[in-house]
Amino acid sequence: MICVNCGKENKDGSKFCAFCGTPVAVVPVEAAPAEEQPVAEMPVEAAPAEEQPVAETPVETAPVEEQLVTEAPVEAAPAEEQPVAEMPVETAPTEQPFAGTPMQQMPQGEAVQGWQQPGAPMQQMPQGGAAQGWQQPGTPMQQMPQGGAAQGWQQPGTPMQQMPQGGAAQGWQQPGAPTQQMPQAGAAQGMPQTGMPAQNWQPAAVPPPVQNKKKGKAGLIIIIVLIVLLLAGGGVAAFLIFGNSPVKKIESAFASGDVYTATELFEKVKSEKDIEAVEELARDYAEQIKNNYINEEMDYEEAWDILSELKVSILKKDGRLEKIMDSVNYIMIGRSGYEAAEDYKEAGDYLSAWTCYEEVMEEDTLYYDKAQAAIEEVKGLYRQEALDDAQYYLDMEDYDMAKYVLEDALGELYEDAELSDKLESVEEAIAEAEAQAAAQAAAQAAEGMKEISGTWKMEIEMGPYLAGELGEGFEDFDGSFVIGLVMEFTQDGHYKMYVDEDSFRENFDQWVDSFVDYSVEMMYEVFASQGISRSEADELVEESFGSTMEEYLRDMMGYYLDADYLLDEMKSSGSYTLDGNKICWDGDSYNYDLFTVTGDTLNIDAPAGMEGVEIFPGVTYPLVFNRVQQDEVMP
Repeated sequence: MICVNCGKENKDGSKFCAFCGTPVAVVPVEAAPAEEQPVAEMPVEAAPAEEQPVAETPVETAPVEEQLVTEAPVEAAPAEEQPVAEMPVETAPTEQPFAGTPMQQMPQGEAVQGWQQPGAPMQQMPQGGAAQGWQQPGTPMQQMPQGGAAQGWQQPGTPMQQMPQGGAAQGWQQPGAPTQQMPQAGAAQGMPQTGMPAQNWQPAAVPPPVQNKKKGKAGLIIIIVLIVLLLAGGGVAAFLIFGNSPVKKIESAFASGDVYTATELFEKVKSEKDIEAVEELARDYAEQIKNNYINEEMDYEEAWDILSELKVSILKKDGRLEKIMDSVNYIMIGRSGYEAAEDYKEAGDYLSAWTCYEEVMEEDTLYYDKAQAAIEEVKGLYRQEALDDAQYYLDMEDYDMAKYVLEDALGELYEDAELSDKLESVEEAIAEAEAQAAAQAAAQAAEGMKEISGTWKMEIEMGPYLAGELGEGFEDFDGSFVIGLVMEFTQDGHYKMYVDEDSFRENFDQWVDSFVDYSVEMMYEVFASQGISRSEADELVEESFGSTMEEYLRDMMGYYLDADYLLDEMKSSGSYTLDGNKICWDGDSYNYDLFTVTGDTLNIDAPAGMEGVEIFPGVTYPLVFNRVQQDEVMP
């Protein structure tokens, strides 16, 4: 037995639905359609009735088998309740309202749905609420559900629906027709219970048998519902297919900033198309990480870790990622340089600050403009520092140092107008100072040349030097060899140095005589040590060299020591200038000696660091000359 309310199947003979509590009517599951036959043969001409809204119109119901008691076909409730929109139902015209229709007789036997046998106790309402066609005792009449009259009921206060053409509906008796017997399957719908007010028991119009037109509308509704279900199912399928795809999950992981989940999910991606899609997502995410670092939404370590994770997982050997990582690294270096630059600027090291500010990359939008502004600031500070230093040295009349400071600054600030103007003024000051210095130097030089001009002479003992040059065995030889070194200066800046030739030759011959005598005695001692007497030694020398021992030694001295050669070696001449206490030789300002003139004494000494240097063999600084003649002796 099928419940007309919930559509669920109950056991045969059940009075109430075991699922919803509604009284159950006998409705075969599958029944052949029966032809509609009029219950009575009396012709009926009725005015058309207004269409009444019906709450629930069965989409398509199976016709009920004809019962033995009546020939009227009974339409059963649908086997399964479908939610259907409210539709107006056309009712067939009837001859007169059903108010005057005689009450149908209660079928014999037990009470059925919607009936109460006279004198029998009132049946209890099933739990869950009043079923169709029932009223709980002692309760006010239930209100009709919204949407229209339910089966077998009439909303209070509404006009009675007209009887549909074609025969008596379920639970109704046409006027003048014999009373139909109630089907044994249960109480007919829409009959008043005994003892209940008649106005609450007016039967409601039952929809006529479904016409083809109705079936078409119901079918259209079913098709629409199926389409909606298919579309909904397609959306779910699309969600299951695309929403749960690894690419979408990886995209969601990137969106939430979970790179490690994204890299784990990437291991499950197999198709080349999905791999390319994920790689593009990873590149975009890498760009986002770079931008987050630039905007200081994350620090360098966090950004570098994420990019490194992408490099070893999704974007191996990816050129775009390599560029992004290089950019992040250079941005980090630039920002470190910016911090160092701030410290350098605070310490007054403007050049170092400038250099560090320039490390900030143009791509670093957060710091680049600040760095450029800071560069202009330190340039100005460096410029002013150079100008102040140059002025300090100018005030100290250290023109060379002032010029050096400005030229060094211009090496950094090319063609800077302020520095160039200052350098020009320094060069003018230098030229003026040089002119003044030259004039003063010329005056001093003229005075000095006048003072130094003339002939100066000094005697130099060369004996110890020559003894040392003779070698081993002559250490005790103390022969004297004095030479006279002469210096001549003119006021026009020329000089000449030489040895007094007469005194040189005289002293040289004396020294040779002393050396020969000393050497002969030394040779005799050598022969004596070998047991050879003086006479025997003379004979041996005579036999060997054809001369005496003294002659032999004089020939040897003449061979090794040439007086003319020594005289030429001690001659020199050239030009000189005086620069304060400096004698600059041959126009070379770096080749100079220091001099002082005290009365008739000229002292020439080596510059600092040159002490002890030989002027020529055996002659070292200082040289002390005595004036020989005031007037010039040179032509």
